[in-house]
Amino acid sequence: MDAKHAYVFFVTARGPAVRWRHRLVSWLVRTITVSPVCHCMIGFDGVVLDPSLAGMRYWQSTQGVIRHYPTLYALFRVPFQYDIDLDLDYFQECVGVSQPIFPRLLRLVRFGRGPKIYDCLCVALACLEAGGVPVDPHISTPAGLYRWLRKKGYPYASCAEQTGDEFRVAAQHLCLD
Repeated sequence: MDAKHAYVFFVTARGPAVRWRHRLVSWLVRTITVSPVCHCMIGFDGVVLDPSLAGMRYWQSTQGVIRHYPTLYALFRVPFQYDIDLDLDYFQECVGVSQPIFPRLLRLVRFGRGPKIYDCLCVALACLEAGGVPVDPHISTPAGLYRWLRKKGYPYASCAEQTGDEFRVAAQHLCLD
């Protein structure tokens, strides 16, 4: 049986077409964490789940995210022991439904302590756990997840280490390996 892989994407900012309050939250996350990373997404079996304040969004291919996400910062390939279904009713009910800002900010300033919510980090951590990856329960920000994945030695591509075009090519190859 071939090993299944999940792909964890990290971005640096929300685009200019996003509402001002979403850009403000992105800025706050980057400022508080002293990191360019403010958002993460997870992909498995060709589908990428993108949880945000505006609600869940699905991308139908990892290659589409790599080509079209303007602020992509890094991509990790994480081996899974178990298959997961990102198209579950659990997530479908949140597609296009705005999520409140306050619980996210509360979890951020309380270093991850607080209610589990449908934010990018909680969804990514839940999916990693469901796939058989034992994650550190103290990860409280997307930047913390980025550092933890690097520390664990998972294969990755990062625009911090490569130019824009080289990064996109390396990320595409990472998804094809």
